Amino acid sequence: MSRCVNDQLGGLTYAIIGTAMAVHNELGPSHREAVYHQAMHQQLRTRGFASEYEPRLPVMDQHGNLVTVYTGPITALTTCYSWNTKRTATP
Repeated sequence: MSRCVNDQLGGLTYAIIGTAMAVHNELGPSHREAVYHQAMHQQLRTRGFASEYEPRLPVMDQHGNLVTVYTGPITALTTCYSWNTKRTATP
């Protein structure tokens, strides 16, 4: 298995993009976005990821104040975003 990007997350980016491509190849084009979200959720679970459909995520500003609550499509994607934001946030 060749990895073109060193994401410093142990190949997580590669695995998620590969899952998304597999979903698209299986379903093809022209479906509503919700169809791809549900298929991605199922495929992530099949591949061993902990996945929750449409989790609610707090969006905080740099001072720790709640800006809004975002409903994301899939946990595996939002977990990566959350981890990366905390890791790269600057004051």
